[in-house]
Amino acid sequence: MFDGAALRTTLARGAPPGRNGAQVFAQQVEGAQTPIQQHVAAAAQAAKDAAETQRSLIQERATEARTRAQVTQQQEANAIDRARLGIDAIRAGNTGVPTGYRVKADGTGLEPIPGGPQDPNTPKGKNTLNDTQAKALQFGSRMLASEDILNRMAASGVNQPGLIKRAADAVGMGAAANWTQSPAQQQVEQAQRDFINAALRRESGAAIADSEFANARQQYFPQPGDSAQVIEQKRRNRELATRGILAEVPESERRLAQVSAPTAAPGPGSLPPGMTRQVGTSGGRPVYEDAQGQRFIGG
Repeated sequence: MFDGAALRTTLARGAPPGRNGAQVFAQQVEGAQTPIQQHVAAAAQAAKDAAETQRSLIQERATEARTRAQVTQQQEANAIDRARLGIDAIRAGNTGVPTGYRVKADGTGLEPIPGGPQDPNTPKGKNTLNDTQAKALQFGSRMLASEDILNRMAASGVNQPGLIKRAADAVGMGAAANWTQSPAQQQVEQAQRDFINAALRRESGAAIADSEFANARQQYFPQPGDSAQVIEQKRRNRELATRGILAEVPESERRLAQVSAPTAAPGPGSLPPGMTRQVGTSGGRPVYEDAQGQRFIGG
């Protein structure tokens, strides 16, 4: 036990007389201090132990809290899965299983009937596109057709619509200024519009705001003052955007060949003046070719 009185008594007495008095006095002081040092060390160790115990308790409680959160999250996920299965069961009971599918053995969903029309391993199944793939093919083919027209017009020296027409567009008078453009400039403008409409509708699936259209035109097509490097960069951007959409289409090259194959030439009386044949369609509109091989999109 710590006893401060012993130390005070020793100090009050002072060193005893004699030759060894100082040495004896030092020993007495040291002996009186030993209980104090022991008390300090014990108190420090007790504080350390208490801190360690508190730290362990905090860690234990944190672990328990994480475990409870994980259990709760798993329970919620299981409840959602059960609800989904219940909804699927109700739908199956009300509307029946779609043609070409059957309920999986474990009851967790549907699967194509082997050899049936939806089986991806049958010729018909391979040729069937889902809604997303069909839209990607539609928009991607329009973008390719637009790019073909833009490249041919650029080769002839025209890569932008008329400046007067563009200025009129900015104030809502574009239709009135359409006559100021050459046929090639009109083709460039129409091809740009078709490309932008296809790209943005594929991304958002909604109506395109004027600001979005204007931004896409600056992003993908040459603007006054663009350097040759920037024009080439924008061409590569268009190519990349088109490839990204068509990547969603299985066997895209074969399917593109099917949708873009030239149609039978209509009778001479049904062709626009100066056109020799119809070579296909772009965005639902006929594409015609003249005697020099130039192509134009019809109305």
